[in-house]
Amino acid sequence: MVLVSFLLILACFLACLLFWSFRNLPKDGWQIVAAIPVQKLESGTWKGIVLTYYGVFISVAVAIALLLFFIMMGSIKISAFQSGLLCLIIISVFVPASRLLARIVEKKQHTLTVGGASFVAILIIPILITVFKYLDPYYPLHLDFPLMPTLAALSVSYTIGEGLGRLACISFGCCYGPEISSCGPSIRKIFKRCHFIFSGLTKKITYASGSDQVPVVPIQGITSSLYVVTGVVGLSLWFAGLQNLALLLSIVVTQGWRFISEFFRSDFRGLGRISTYQVMALVSIAYTLIIVTVPSFEPAPDIDIADGLYDCLSPIVILTIQFLATGVFLFTGVSSVIGSNMSFFIYKDKI
Repeated sequence: MVLVSFLLILACFLACLLFWSFRNLPKDGWQIVAAIPVQKLESGTWKGIVLTYYGVFISVAVAIALLLFFIMMGSIKISAFQSGLLCLIIISVFVPASRLLARIVEKKQHTLTVGGASFVAILIIPILITVFKYLDPYYPLHLDFPLMPTLAALSVSYTIGEGLGRLACISFGCCYGPEISSCGPSIRKIFKRCHFIFSGLTKKITYASGSDQVPVVPIQGITSSLYVVTGVVGLSLWFAGLQNLALLLSIVVTQGWRFISEFFRSDFRGLGRISTYQVMALVSIAYTLIIVTVPSFEPAPDIDIADGLYDCLSPIVILTIQFLATGVFLFTGVSSVIGSNMSFFIYKDKI
């Protein structure tokens, strides 16, 4: 009963969040959350640092994904300290990789790639978990995780996290689809009523493609919906003891759709008909297929969601989520492509 209630509440919350986001985030007012004055200019105005909703939604997505991971790992009696340490290690690799690979593939200094970062994570996390498991028990990084349940928990929480992270793309106007008027008759018919219309001169879709105030294929919304639904189904499979299937479903859907969706995107994704990110997606699927077919001699863990929910009250869980989500916001939310000039004055009638 506790599990069913948890899944229903989670599904309803995520559905409401997506519905609200699809209706509001393409609008002009949902890109910039704040500007902080940092340097006074000779004109008397101030140069400011711009904080974006992109960073807000990415940090919220990370927080929810981390929370779900802690719940799953707590349900199989893995301590919050061990789970938090693993999350810290993964994000310390994942976040810098998102910028480094974007520089390598897209030749741009001020952009991020979740696809490239997830590729790196998919490749190295099984190796890291295996190495940590067989370190000396007295070594600080000895983390005794069951391999398949842990990989499945990470992939499921990542799937939901990336689905919510796509809301950041809607807010910023990046990762956008083509104008519906440029598509074939079947695509125009499908998206005649179901589309996004972005507004705002600082949206990427405006300054990169000039597609302001025109209907476009809502590729970010499709991706977000697909990933969130897949993640909730994967979560159900995980708690049903079908961790291999949950892992396979999460990776095949997210990476398979990454390959397909690239054909429906209009922003630059690298040279060539098949992008580097698409190749990474196919390699990720093949790599995961190999992992799930390797025989595992670990006993199936006992699962009790009540233990996982109780662990969420732990200060370690709360502080870890706050620390990592804040760090992600500072890394992704401080815009390097949008600037601001500010002036200040006194309301004399209120003196």
